[in-house]
Amino acid sequence: MEKKNRSFGKYLEILHYANRKRGVYSFLGKNLWKLLLTIAVFMVIFWVLTHYVFDFNHFVCTHLTKYPAWLIMGFLFLSECFTGILSPDIFIVWAKSFEYPYRIVFILASLSYIGGIISYSYGRLFYRIKVVRYWIDDKFKEQFDLLKKFGGILIVTSALAPLPFSPVSVVTGAIKYPFKKYVLLASTRYLRFYGYAWFLYMVVKNSGPC
Repeated sequence: MEKKNRSFGKYLEILHYANRKRGVYSFLGKNLWKLLLTIAVFMVIFWVLTHYVFDFNHFVCTHLTKYPAWLIMGFLFLSECFTGILSPDIFIVWAKSFEYPYRIVFILASLSYIGGIISYSYGRLFYRIKVVRYWIDDKFKEQFDLLKKFGGILIVTSALAPLPFSPVSVVTGAIKYPFKKYVLLASTRYLRFYGYAWFLYMVVKNSGPC
């Protein structure tokens, strides 16, 4: 038992040294700071918008409730599969128009999560095509380099940030990042949806069932 503990301690020591040499701790610190700053800026902007510029709840009740729920969710799903251009936060505010909003948030988070997996899959598949490979290499060179070096940290940061998640998932698939690891790390997308829902439901004026 003592020998096993000593071996495990040695492994941790080697891992710690390797991480320091690769700059993992420095990268983690910088990205954690950037993530917190991005979230803070997002929250401030959203608070200002909802209190002084735009009534999100009125918009949701006037426009979005006209359409069936499956259609609204379908738009989010397509966005999360391909570009991530539609902000999930609009859909999170829309979820508040239901009797049990956090159940809808769970569905939205699941659609985003599955969309990320699909992005990963076609990133891996399409990267075999020369034209696509050249385009991805040029368009996402920086993400390629970072993912190859820091992998998991960048996936989690992207999953939690108020920014499109699909592009990072595509590049993650293209570099053949281990699928099981990606699926596990990308599940932090649920934390993003529930955390942002908690904040948005506090700041959006008159939010609730229409």
